[in-house]
Amino acid sequence: MGKGLSFDKKAIIIKDLHLSIGNKEIIKGMSIEFPLKAITAIIGPSGSGKTLLLKSINRLVDLIPNLKSFGEIFVILDGEVKEVHSLDPSYLRRKVGYVFQNPNPFPHLSILENVIIGAKLNSLVKKKDLVKWAKEKLEEAGLWEEVKDRLKEPAWKLSGGQQQRLCIARMLALKPEIILLDEPTTGLDIYNTKRIEELMVQLKENYTVIAVTHSVDQAARIADYIAFLYDGRLIEFDVTSRILKSPSKELTEKFITGRVLDGVRR
Repeated sequence: MGKGLSFDKKAIIIKDLHLSIGNKEIIKGMSIEFPLKAITAIIGPSGSGKTLLLKSINRLVDLIPNLKSFGEIFVILDGEVKEVHSLDPSYLRRKVGYVFQNPNPFPHLSILENVIIGAKLNSLVKKKDLVKWAKEKLEEAGLWEEVKDRLKEPAWKLSGGQQQRLCIARMLALKPEIILLDEPTTGLDIYNTKRIEELMVQLKENYTVIAVTHSVDQAARIADYIAFLYDGRLIEFDVTSRILKSPSKELTEKFITGRVLDGVRR
């Protein structure tokens, strides 16, 4: 454990993180602490480093060519404080689940097979209990009632919003403790956006949830805390009500009122 770190009511501590792709530094010495079993929304203009910060937590950034990373990232998993670079990536990515912006179910596997495949391959659930486990996770993802009579159908037959909830169920079946969501409602209609927002709020009862969102309004609806990033730096982190009503930084106020968009001052 890093010197001087305290994990009281925290799930993740990031210290002095630098990320570069080629010669371009994208995250510039960022330090941030994410609260335990709460929703933190990460907001900021395009290019501010939101997705790279999210992917650094479960080391998906390791898959990016020409990426260089410096800094420390500590997480609590299985009741112990662990530095992510000391962990096997497959274990880390199972315990720190990631849901991408675009739904990515295995299209030609059935709905049921999509949910249980990870748990089956990792021997997380006894074979005789896999169908029961799938039902539980589909219920947790708010999808069971819509698919209970379609479990043998291929996943590609689901709507985009249903596919995204299926991906959430698949991730939950791996028994994560931390959930990372990268703009999970992008391109979805109002109905499915609302369903996923409601689901995120429910998930914080049992998981630490961190969500990148392009929408300040969505952050206001779902988040307990907001982290505002700009040009690879953490500008402000606070409870949602304080960030939205009385931000301490002028740049934060400009962004949430629409005067700083996509890195351009308006």
